[in-house]
Amino acid sequence: FLRDTVCSYLWIDFSAYWLHRALHSRSLYWLHKSHHRYHVPIAHAAFAAHPLDFIIFQLLGMVVLAFVPLHALAFLLAAGPTAYHNQIEHSGLLFTGEMPWTPTPGFHDDHHSQYTCNFGFELIGWDWMFGTLRRQKKVYKENTHHDTW
Repeated sequence: FLRDTVCSYLWIDFSAYWLHRALHSRSLYWLHKSHHRYHVPIAHAAFAAHPLDFIIFQLLGMVVLAFVPLHALAFLLAAGPTAYHNQIEHSGLLFTGEMPWTPTPGFHDDHHSQYTCNFGFELIGWDWMFGTLRRQKKVYKENTHHDTW
């Protein structure tokens, strides 16, 4: 059960990172752009998105259940905190992450103001591993897209 919970948590976050990054590509940004109307996020912004953007995020997170025999309750146990953290990271509140491995809301605030960095949700590690962690002296612009993988 613990293994299924951890695997679900990692899958949800890993797939969300890559989908979020793909939605910032030149060909898909039109789906995600409405979410970025909120340069300084508020809790409502977590779900303020194009309907396809929202549906694709939800389905991609759940697709693992069709291919990997995970306990459904373990999946829900992992998905609940992820949904909660999505609200928190869009809250505009200043505090440290709830868990030692979760980023602060400021991490995602940087994404909304800089556009093409900090794509991760629960783990900063994906941004670190794949070179999208915000660098302080780099200038980021909304029309800079991640079309190279």
